[in-house]
Formats: sequence, structure tokens, C-alpha cells
Amino acid sequence: MEKHANNGLNGTKTKQNLIDASQKEALAYTKYKLYSDIAHNEMEEDISRMFSNFADNEKEHAELWLGYLNELGTTQQNLDSAIHGETFEKDTYYPELSRVAKEEGFHELSEKFRMAGTVEANHANMLTQVAKNLADGSLYTGDANTQWICLNCGYITKGNTPPDRCPLCNYPKSYFKKI
Repeated sequence: MEKHANNGLNGTKTKQNLIDASQKEALAYTKYKLYSDIAHNEMEEDISRMFSNFADNEKEHAELWLGYLNELGTTQQNLDSAIHGETFEKDTYYPELSRVAKEEGFHELSEKFRMAGTVEANHANMLTQVAKNLADGSLYTGDANTQWICLNCGYITKGNTPPDRCPLCNYPKSYFKKI
């Protein structure tokens, strides 16, 4: 991930092209991951892996363009950006999509958009809590009865903090999550 500070792109067509390219690459990444899953389910493993590899390429392209746009920051900055995006989706984007679909008589889609908005609200709440916990140092603290699960191997332990390394798979503390 490369930062390109003060790159002079503001107000240019090139900046808009970078935004468009990053969005198209992100969409291609998602589509290729889904295509890979379909091929895998159809027992077409070689094609599944091809789509998966292409998806990884598209992700790298998106990272390149987002780097030029200075859209990738520290974990705390990325949490703040994600909170902003999820809040927009829950408060503005999905309610508008739901409203339009309902007006046009697509009641099922209207309800699906509304429900997606509730998911975005949950995302915003979870991101806000994690950002707060990261900022105040409480992300990896609990009490003696707090249970922690290793996100790599599933090992569960109990205590004020997770172990520095998982006793089963040796992954670092950052792989533990409060249950």
C-alpha cells in the first residue's frame, strides 16, 4: 500500500477516473469471488481457482488506485472511514433505494433494501465500538470470566486478556476476539 500525499489530483478528471477505476475493480473482485464460488460448487475447481486468482488481481488494482486517492490509512483511520460509509448507507442510501423501489411497485426489493439498511446500521454500531475500544486500549481487555476465541483455529480461553500467542496454533493475540 503506497501513499501519494499532495498528488495534485483534486478537481481533475484523472481523480474521477481513479475513483471510477477503484470502484470497477472492487466490483470485479466481488463478482469474480462469486463466480469462483459457483464454479467450485459445480466441481469446476480449475475454473474456480482462475476466477479466484483474477479476483486477487482486481483487488490489487483497486488497492493501487485507492492508494493514489489516499483512501487507505491506519486501522483507526480506516475504522473512521468505514463508520462514515456505513452511516451514510443506513441513514441515506438504503432508505432512498427502499423508497424508490416502493414507489415503483417493487415491494419485495423495497423491503430487502430496508433490511440491508439495518445490517449497515449494525455494521456502523460494531465499527464504532471497535474504534472506541482500539482508541482507549480496551480492545483486548476484559475480566477474569471473559472468553476469547482464536479466529484462526477456534481455541477458546478465559481471562482478563487473551494470551500473547494462541497456545494451540501460535497465532498472535490480535487473532483473539471476545465471545
